[in-house]
Amino acid sequence: MVTTSDSRRSSSMSYRTFVRFSGMTCMIAGILRICTAVIPTPPNPPTISLEIVYAIIDLCILFGLLGVYSTHYDRAGLWGFAGFLLAVTGAASILGPDVTVGYLDIYILGAGLLTMGLSLFAIKIWNTDRLPRIVPLLWLGSTGFGMGGMMSGIDMAIHFAGVAFGLGFLIAGWHFWRQTKSWPIDVCPHNWPTETSKHRQ
Repeated sequence: MVTTSDSRRSSSMSYRTFVRFSGMTCMIAGILRICTAVIPTPPNPPTISLEIVYAIIDLCILFGLLGVYSTHYDRAGLWGFAGFLLAVTGAASILGPDVTVGYLDIYILGAGLLTMGLSLFAIKIWNTDRLPRIVPLLWLGSTGFGMGGMMSGIDMAIHFAGVAFGLGFLIAGWHFWRQTKSWPIDVCPHNWPTETSKHRQ
């Protein structure tokens, strides 16, 4: 017979696994995004293999965002939630081949929503202790480089934006992947492990 305690414990273990999975997807997205950002002149239109890589990046960003928000939902507030929704909507809209609807470039729209939402979310989690502060700083820097590159036409700024974006996800993913190893067995979204409870197994 499964007791309430056993059910709660099973759910908690599932949450820890979910955060670890999200951390892994963040790392994959970060590594691949950095690699694609340093391509001097990507082919236009992209090759099939490059399109597959971009699709993997976008999918991993989407999964990663879910995990990052799940660890900050109680600290992000309303504006943080709004930023999360914008970022997830943007990531979902650019998943797959680039398309144009009338005069509207879906990729540009989605990328804009992703960067705007991620920047807003980064501002709201700046003072939390659940991610290294370098992570929101890199995400904000990515937006700054990207906007500067688009307005100035300097390609190098666009490359810097991609590297900063990917590095932020890589560090966030590694942080969660490493941190969850010491999480207590009863951890759940509303019971975030403190320094004193991390080592209770």
